[in-house]
Amino acid sequence: MSENIQNQIVYAKERWPVLQNFFSCYLHQDWSIHHGSTEASLDQAISDHDRETLKSVMREWTNWKQRVWKKTDPRESLNYGLGINIDFRFPSDARKFVKMVDEKLAAVSGIAQQNLGQAE
Repeated sequence: MSENIQNQIVYAKERWPVLQNFFSCYLHQDWSIHHGSTEASLDQAISDHDRETLKSVMREWTNWKQRVWKKTDPRESLNYGLGINIDFRFPSDARKFVKMVDEKLAAVSGIAQQNLGQAE
């Protein structure tokens, strides 16, 4: 394993531990067997976590995007840093994945806001 990859793993564990756990538990090497698609894996991850954990995921996801994804080819950071076992052949494939995650987390955020409004 290259030093760069090792550094990404350590950096991600320190900076985005909740996010790394969130992705690596559902988008691991067997995600296609358990869930059939990356979207289904992500949907399962979201449905299995409580609102507080999802808030932490959203905060860390936003921070990851600000620090990493727009500045570099995001594939290594997604794969090694965040533990996502998807073969992104091109940077554009990884960016499509990032967009899907954005959309899914935005939907959850919107639902959470609606639920908070109803509870008041």
